[in-house]
Amino acid sequence: MNLAASWGGRLKTIRFSGSGVPPRREIREEAQIAPGDTLNIHVVAPGKLVIEVVRRMAIEEFFDKYHIEGLIDLARIRDDWHEEAAGRAIGDWK
Repeated sequence: MNLAASWGGRLKTIRFSGSGVPPRREIREEAQIAPGDTLNIHVVAPGKLVIEVVRRMAIEEFFDKYHIEGLIDLARIRDDWHEEAAGRAIGDWK
């Protein structure tokens, strides 16, 4: 079985392993996809994908964007995580 996906009006064959690379340097350059980029892929409809490059941020920009207000209670968070993981592992035991 050979599947094909459309990339910028051109066809690209998806390998049996499930891997595929956007063909042709021009397409990657136009989409601003570079080696090592992280891609966020969304299925928008059967046979249709949206592929977005996840932009890298400087550490200062990251902390500005994901600012945490107040103190963090790691012991409580850890206990919540353990309880959630146990529930997934052995079922709802409450």
